[in-house]
Amino acid sequence: IRDLVRSRGLGDVYKRQEKGDAIAKSAYDMLGKPFTEGGYSAETGFDNSGLIYYALTSNGVDCPRGLTAQKEMGTEIALEKLEKGDIVFIKDGDSFFGGIYTGDDTIVFSPYPGQKVRTASMKSVYYTDNFLKAVRVD
Repeated sequence: IRDLVRSRGLGDVYKRQEKGDAIAKSAYDMLGKPFTEGGYSAETGFDNSGLIYYALTSNGVDCPRGLTAQKEMGTEIALEKLEKGDIVFIKDGDSFFGGIYTGDDTIVFSPYPGQKVRTASMKSVYYTDNFLKAVRVD
């Protein structure tokens, strides 16, 4: 089957899917970890950009630490084209936050102090109405 994949030029697609699955799993495995200002590890907990940083760098993706820089990396993706491992950004008043898309219309994110890493449905009105941008990284 590998020869068939190579002959049809699908190898890059499968590599991307494997990396996306791994990024999504890294984020998903952190569910329940505490929000920690400046946090970016399973041991200490995560702030919003720290969870994204952790999920990407754990899978060999060069990633800036700040949310604004993370929003500018990769290739922009439309909401209806999301794949596992994509980074999703949501407007929140005058600011925004980000999460990792884990498939099945779900993102994993570290919301704010006093909360834990959790999931949210991208089908909810709040998330679709406030969708800012999504990016795919290599």
